[in-house]
Amino acid sequence: MKTLISPARIPITPEAFWTEFSRALRQKWSPEANEGFGNDGYWTPFMTELLKGIGVAFGCHVDCEYWPRVDVSYFDRCCGEWEEWSREAAIEHEAGADWTQELCKLIEINAGLKVLIAYPGNRNEINEVLERLPAIYQSRKYVTSPCKYLFIFGPNEADLDDFIAFTFDGKTTTEITGDTKTIANAAQ
Repeated sequence: MKTLISPARIPITPEAFWTEFSRALRQKWSPEANEGFGNDGYWTPFMTELLKGIGVAFGCHVDCEYWPRVDVSYFDRCCGEWEEWSREAAIEHEAGADWTQELCKLIEINAGLKVLIAYPGNRNEINEVLERLPAIYQSRKYVTSPCKYLFIFGPNEADLDDFIAFTFDGKTTTEITGDTKTIANAAQ
């Protein structure tokens, strides 16, 4: 029996990725996921598998740790170094404190959509980085343009009880979370 893969839904917009991400996470959230949240040994593989599934849903070829060691990449076709392909999405999942380093890596990568999933200590930390982001981004004079970014920030112990999402177009950051509830009450 042949497995059918959905036709490609590219280019992937930040809004479409956020919708698919929040739907997939809500669907896979369980008491085990709730317990494993915050434990890198559980959470990183859980998120990697979730992100791989999202890539397939978009009709992309998915690769992990593809140059320059991007956690998860979506391509328009299977790729090798000297072949024709396009990286449709570059996704960095950073559970640690150095998530701004992963953001800098994403600025340098040529991809249709650049996604950062991180877990900052509090909302103020997010706001400070997003406020500085346009100046930092514009200091990188030779980035590919136009770039689309999606930043997904996960719950923390201080002031976030669910995932939130922002887009960035190189100049403006816009929250797109809306009324989407990803994990709140999902484990009950």
